[in-house]
Amino acid sequence: MVYLGHPALVQREIGSNLKRWNNRDARILGALAVSQENGLTRRELSGILNTSEARIDEILQPWIQYLDSMSPKGPFKPFHNSFRNFLLTNREFQIHSMEVHQAIANFFLREYEGNRRE
Repeated sequence: MVYLGHPALVQREIGSNLKRWNNRDARILGALAVSQENGLTRRELSGILNTSEARIDEILQPWIQYLDSMSPKGPFKPFHNSFRNFLLTNREFQIHSMEVHQAIANFFLREYEGNRRE
């Protein structure tokens, strides 16, 4: 297989459907791109994106080959840092990292509300 570069890989997966990219793929890949350490689980992605785990599976399906995971439930993260960097810096297939960071923070604040140590 000839490596075409990240833009060609994304283009191959979404075709000319930028609406799909903006409404679906960019959101989930953005969350994974900004995630730290081990990545995010299917349950966490579901909470962050406010959608069902079944829908997360559907969205992840074409991208799984570009992700690293030890289990079908995750955690998931970009397979290589160059893909993460591409997602965070490419202007054609834009990720809105500030919005994604906010969604992740909101999810974990809700998730751990009441579990703070005083």
